[in-house]
Amino acid sequence: MLSTKEKSKLTKTQKDAKISKYRADHKELLDFNNAKDTDFNVKTVFTNKGQKIVGLFANECTKPNGFYFEFVDSELDTTDPERTVYVIKERANYENVYKLLAWGQYAVPIEELEVAPKPTKFKQVLNYDAEKLNVENVKKDDDHFSKMTIRDFAAIIWQEPVSDRNWLNDLVNGIKAKL
Repeated sequence: MLSTKEKSKLTKTQKDAKISKYRADHKELLDFNNAKDTDFNVKTVFTNKGQKIVGLFANECTKPNGFYFEFVDSELDTTDPERTVYVIKERANYENVYKLLAWGQYAVPIEELEVAPKPTKFKQVLNYDAEKLNVENVKKDDDHFSKMTIRDFAAIIWQEPVSDRNWLNDLVNGIKAKL
């Protein structure tokens, strides 16, 4: 038997306003994942035969960039203080994998959901150039990425000056100062 919480008392206008707010809150994450606003919605977790599920419509299972959502209760208030956004990747054979529920959604076990990739500071690094950072010798000493060491990679990802290349450490320090 499917268990649900009580029905929402929100009007359509109130629901639309809350969903718009959630979309605005997660705009950076959606942009980072090349997803449109319409690729995001809120979902309530249900229990079906002891298994926690979320109901997805057919068109939500076939979004090319995946379908993104945050868990909410019946009043569309978040149920997760961390505001985790989940994604289900496009799945062509969803109707053979997920059980169709009486109201037209497919029962997707929450164990199958992935946490959506979040924007990282590394992406911000790619948007900066040497002139904006006033870092000398960046272009002069720059090598092809095939010559990058693990230490260089760590310096970029960690945003810490741990490289053996002074120019890269200066670049990392310059970026840290700008953030």
